[in-house]
Amino acid sequence: FHQLLEAGLGDVIQQLVKAKEDVDRTWKEQAQRNQALQTPTDISWADMIALAAQTGVIEAWNKTNGGDAKRMDEPFTTRQGRIDRRGIEPYQRMPGWVLSPTPANATAARDWLHGNGFSDAQAAALIAELCGGLDAGMETLQGDPVLAKKAMAFQKNQGAYRKAFQEGFVRMTSLGSSFDPYAYLYDLK
Repeated sequence: FHQLLEAGLGDVIQQLVKAKEDVDRTWKEQAQRNQALQTPTDISWADMIALAAQTGVIEAWNKTNGGDAKRMDEPFTTRQGRIDRRGIEPYQRMPGWVLSPTPANATAARDWLHGNGFSDAQAAALIAELCGGLDAGMETLQGDPVLAKKAMAFQKNQGAYRKAFQEGFVRMTSLGSSFDPYAYLYDLK
């Protein structure tokens, strides 16, 4: 957390801590009302951060993509049960140039994403959003013929673009994660 505080994210961390406390308290109260046999596990920080990222993405998407056909009003499914850990292996880290795509590295970004299980459609949608949206990302996507073709198709079908982005986002927030499928389940009397 010290690195995040030094990066000026103190307010964000405070909001996440409060939200996590609220989620944990509500979850325990619900389990108690349902006469659970054990106290449920607190939500992991990894899941809390993924949920916060999803909320931020939906809000940002709706601000920049305005019109009703382009809005993302429904939350999309994000896998839960991430296990907290201290750091990740270097090979699991997403290279900085994937997060800051340019026309010159668009093919390399697509190749890295593809090599980590992303479809070309998911790669195109993620790269476009990292550039500020489909319109803003067109120049970068034109740096790779496969991405350019996907972008042209997305301009004609916003629903496919939104779906590819959501699927890619879920995959991206799961990279390098270990999951406990029973993390938030509890037995009832």
